[in-house]
Amino acid sequence: MPVIGVLPILPPDFTANALFLTGGNATTTAVMAVIAQDRYQAKTVGIIHADNAGANSTAAGVEAALDKAGITWKAVTGGDNETDAGYLGLMQQANADDPDLLISLYADAGCIGTIRGYKTAGITKPVLTTSICSDSDVISQVGDAATNWVFVGATPERDTPEKALLQSIVAPYIKNEATGEMGIEPADVATGALGLGGLGTVLALSLRNFAAEMVAGGTEMTGPNLYDFLKSADGLFLYGGITPVKCGLATPSYPSICSYVFEATEYKDGAVVSVDGGKLWDSTPLLP
Repeated sequence: MPVIGVLPILPPDFTANALFLTGGNATTTAVMAVIAQDRYQAKTVGIIHADNAGANSTAAGVEAALDKAGITWKAVTGGDNETDAGYLGLMQQANADDPDLLISLYADAGCIGTIRGYKTAGITKPVLTTSICSDSDVISQVGDAATNWVFVGATPERDTPEKALLQSIVAPYIKNEATGEMGIEPADVATGALGLGGLGTVLALSLRNFAAEMVAGGTEMTGPNLYDFLKSADGLFLYGGITPVKCGLATPSYPSICSYVFEATEYKDGAVVSVDGGKLWDSTPLLP
C-alpha cells in the first residue's frame, strides 16, 4: 500500500517504501552544519542537548554532519527539564572552550531556559537551534535575549492567500484562551506555532495541489497514481510555493525524502525574520 507522510522519525524511515514531504531531523541537522560552515565559517562548535533517546539521536545527526564538514565539536548534555541555573550552567559549559558558535537542541520550555541562560551568561556569539524555538510563545517570553539566535527550518510569517486558507482551516480547532471554547479568529492563528497539527494540514493541502496537477495532466485520481506521480514529478512545491519537492531525486541514500532545502530565520531588531533574504539552505552536501 502506498504511504505518503510528512515527517520521518527513525533512520529506517529514510529508506522505507514511503514518501515523506519533509526530511525531519536528517535534513535539519545537515543544514545546521551547512550554515555553520557557509554563513559563519565556523571551525569549532559547542552543542547542548538533553540526555534522552530522541535528543541523542538528533545530536548524533548534527555531529555526523559537522564531522563531514570538518568542524570540531564538543557536546554537553543535561536533563529533560532544567532550572534556570541548570540551563545557565549548560550554556557556560558549551561555551567554555570559546567555540565559534553554539548549537542548542533543546525544545519547548528548554528553548526559553537556554535563551535566558545565554543572555545571563553574557554570550554574544551565534546560536543555531530548531524551528521550535521560534514559536511566538517562546519569543514573547525571551524577547531580545534571542538576538543572535538562528532557527533552522523556520519560516517568517508572510501574508499570502495560502496562509489565509491555512488559518481558516485550523482556527475552529484552536482553544480560545479568553472564553475557554474552541475556535479563534483566523487572523489570530500563528501559523509558525502550529506544531505537528500544522504539518498535517500542510501535508493535506500539498497533496490536494499535487493531485490537481496530476489530474490536469490526464491521470486518474487514485492513491497509487498520486504516489507514483509524486515520486517521479519535477517542478512541485510544498504548500506555500517556496520549498521545492523532489522525492528521492536529490540523493539516492535518502529515497523516501521529498524536500532537502528550506529557510532559516533569526531574531533581529525585535522580530523573527528570514536569514539572508529568504535564502534556501541545501542540506544535501552534508547529509550524514
